[in-house]
Amino acid sequence: MADTALLIIDLQQGLFKKKIKIFKEEELIKNINFLIEKSRKLNIPVIFIRHTNKSFLAENSEDWQIHPDVEFEEADLFLNKKHSSLFKEKSIIKKFEDMGLKSLIIAGLVTHGCVKAACLDGKKFGYEIKLAADAHSSFNEKAEKLIEEWNENLSQQGIIVLPAAEIFL
Repeated sequence: MADTALLIIDLQQGLFKKKIKIFKEEELIKNINFLIEKSRKLNIPVIFIRHTNKSFLAENSEDWQIHPDVEFEEADLFLNKKHSSLFKEKSIIKKFEDMGLKSLIIAGLVTHGCVKAACLDGKKFGYEIKLAADAHSSFNEKAEKLIEEWNENLSQQGIIVLPAAEIFL
């Protein structure tokens, strides 16, 4: 699996401080930590994608940092983006090419935003995309329905959608 990487998208502290809470926050972090642990055991690179803006996710601010309950390590790769789709960042695309990646496992925030964009744009760029069905979420009042709908929609568009426990089987 040397050509595979785990992408954790926008799991930043500021997104957990919204008025509407992240749907199933504890389960989300537990499942992401499971993916991180399995990736490390299989020598799959763990890449954290951080959204950067000039407001609440300003670079190096407290809200911009990765959620403290996520088991990240200094050896992990941290890449920044300014767009909803990480594939609009030439530096990220170049890094993936340099790493020889062909398959991406995706988890993080938010389902109908940056996670959806990463899945669809990654597919357009020719990557095999696996979405951990229970390791992405949102802070939307209709989050449960959105997650269910996007898991189905993305599956119909050629994205491999599996529970976190089945991603590496």
